[in-house]
Amino acid sequence: MKVTLKIFENEKEILTKVLSEGIYRFGRSEFSDIVLPHDVVSRSHVELRITENAVYITNMAPAGRLKLDGEVVETGQVSDGSDIGIG
Repeated sequence: MKVTLKIFENEKEILTKVLSEGIYRFGRSEFSDIVLPHDVVSRSHVELRITENAVYITNMAPAGRLKLDGEVVETGQVSDGSDIGIG
């Protein structure tokens, strides 16, 4: 499965990336797969897992927040068109 990731800041698209099956980490650290350089983002904030059949997202930051389609979650299944909020 391939996923098109679009990252927005203040309603402006700042990154589009196509991701294949695998595990991707998002965070403020330069060692993250997707670097989000903002104070409200933890060094290793979320993990995105893309499998053959589904996409899952997990909050990796004890003090960080993750929203999936407007609801605060610790982990969840991402659907086509899902809105993910980090920080």
